[in-house]
Amino acid sequence: MIPLALDPAQVVIALAGSGPLAVRRLTQLREGGADPQVFSPEPDGELAALAGDRLVRALPEAADLDKVGVLYVMGLGTDTETALAELARQRRVLVNVEDVIPLCDFHSP
Repeated sequence: MIPLALDPAQVVIALAGSGPLAVRRLTQLREGGADPQVFSPEPDGELAALAGDRLVRALPEAADLDKVGVLYVMGLGTDTETALAELARQRRVLVNVEDVIPLCDFHSP
């Protein structure tokens, strides 16, 4: 692994997920200056409120990922997370699937 820091003004970041891990990661991304699009087919109230108008109530499709440089994924179940990681890589998007090291191109604290 090569340590690096991303400038959210230069790299488009998206999040696909649900649950407390998604809320935590979205909060961290916002604290770092990012305003990611949030994809969540069934967001809980807290995630929906936090995401606001950046919420898309669906999973990202290939066309969505063509506009993204980095994708964070969490809380969607193994099959969905694996499929999203594969789709992201096909679109040349760096992906981090929370707590699933084999599906991560990078790690975040």
